[in-house]
Amino acid sequence: MPNDLLSDPARLRALHHSNLLRAHSQAQFGRIANLVRDMLDVPVAIVSIVSDTRQVFAGHRGLPAEWAALGGTPLSHSFCQHVVDHDAPLMVTDARREPLLAQNLAIRDLDVIAYLGVPLHLPSGEVIGAVAAISPEPRAWSSSDLERLGRVAVLADTEIAVRISELKWRSLFEDMQEGFFIGEAIRDASGRMIDWRYHDINPAFATLTGLATQGSEGMTYRELVPDGETAIIDTYATVLETGQPVVFEVFLAVLGNRWFEGRARALDANRFAAVFSNITERKERELQETERRQLLNRELSHRLKNTLSVVGAIVSQTLRNADDLDSARGTTMNRIKALATAHDLLISGHKDAGTVGAMIEAALAPHDDGSRLDMSGPVIPIGSEAALTLSLVIHELATNASKYGALSVPEGRVEIRWSVIAQPAAERPLLAFTWTEHDGPAVSPPDTSGFGTQLIEMGFGGSVLASSRLDYHRDGLRCRIVAPLDELLVEGKG
Repeated sequence: MPNDLLSDPARLRALHHSNLLRAHSQAQFGRIANLVRDMLDVPVAIVSIVSDTRQVFAGHRGLPAEWAALGGTPLSHSFCQHVVDHDAPLMVTDARREPLLAQNLAIRDLDVIAYLGVPLHLPSGEVIGAVAAISPEPRAWSSSDLERLGRVAVLADTEIAVRISELKWRSLFEDMQEGFFIGEAIRDASGRMIDWRYHDINPAFATLTGLATQGSEGMTYRELVPDGETAIIDTYATVLETGQPVVFEVFLAVLGNRWFEGRARALDANRFAAVFSNITERKERELQETERRQLLNRELSHRLKNTLSVVGAIVSQTLRNADDLDSARGTTMNRIKALATAHDLLISGHKDAGTVGAMIEAALAPHDDGSRLDMSGPVIPIGSEAALTLSLVIHELATNASKYGALSVPEGRVEIRWSVIAQPAAERPLLAFTWTEHDGPAVSPPDTSGFGTQLIEMGFGGSVLASSRLDYHRDGLRCRIVAPLDELLVEGKG
């Protein structure tokens, strides 16, 4: 009874991973078939690899030409399947008289009458095929014949182990995503390396470089890339001279402006192995990141310079107009806090952080009890410098209102409006900001113009279309500032 090894899933998995079913007519197995034919004096010898549906002739001698060309047979024409199924030798004197084999089509089509087969194994132990001697005439095999064929099977098992190792590394070599080649140094009369010759190029070489793999074998770097950079030659020369492996990056304009990361190791005094990958996308991202950082640094420096200028102006003007040091200290700190609040809002990351409304609300937050401030206006983005100016203007208006105006009495209130308007004289939209105090104490113009008043009157100056007006109305202070909208949207140039 069969042992069902032929269809055993573990055996079939091992056979599949060995890649030996592709090993059709391999020279090393052909030599083993020759040895069997000479040793046992038979006209036909085969080394077969057997799956659950077919057998492949890894090596053969003496087969009919049409079957030799096919490189294998279905199991309907296989005696070797029984060697595999039992994992044991099979000795057949005359297959026509054997119940197990009498109906096998190998008798009719391949003229297999006498058969002696010994199992072959993977290094891991699975039975995968047979080495066999075949005669078209009946033959009684001796124990000596079996012993000698067994010794040949040991050689075939060793060859299988070598073949599997080669296939494994060849598969890895062909499937690897990195490019690989072995370079052989070409030197001038003085012994200096001036070029190298390519050997053992893998398929990824062409993908990564854009150079054809076929035809590159045996060519030199200068032949493949006539205008190539010489620095890469010097890199490989250093590897050979020092014997030390290196990791390097190189930009090759001649290969389409590509960046490569390479690793090279000396094999002997004149040969080196190199593995490389295309890192162009990574280098482009790094370049973009560097440019972005430089832009941010420039912007940070610009904003810091402007902020320090504003702080300097605040301190200078406050001290100049202060009645005493204590009041100067308090006023200075409050104005700087207003500036800091605006900065915090600008860098908060909130989607509406850099808008006119957000700046006004932040500046008025310390004065808003929920009932005395009436604020309304559309969402209008604003550049950082204009935002800081707006924040300081609102701070000064609110501070004055708290000390002298509508916010200094319980019944007082303030109406704040902003909008985009069009004026016939202006060819571009304008931002209009109004501050109107109600029900506060009577106000009158100050005798001198302090920093706050100067800042408010300056508004968002810088354009002939910009204007600001302070009206000390008997019902309360009124302020109106108008400025070109497009100048408020962009960052200052500093």
